[in-house]
Amino acid sequence: MLYSAQAKVHAGLQINCPVLTMHSDEADIVLDWRHIARWGRTLGREASVLAFPGGLHDLVLSRREVRDAVFRELFSWAARAAV
Repeated sequence: MLYSAQAKVHAGLQINCPVLTMHSDEADIVLDWRHIARWGRTLGREASVLAFPGGLHDLVLSRREVRDAVFRELFSWAARAAV
């Protein structure tokens, strides 16, 4: 069963600003990372999807190596998006 918001995402959104979606992998027992990877790309023209294998559901609470990569990629994306 799709909820209204999910149906809108599946139909494709046209968010008019840069969008960043980040996800873990099988380590996330809350969300299906495959859905995030697939549908994150449909959010707008400037949609970016970054994967962090081995990360926890809350990526910033992951082990140090993953957490460092999350912040490095987040700040790098933000710098590019701000231009």
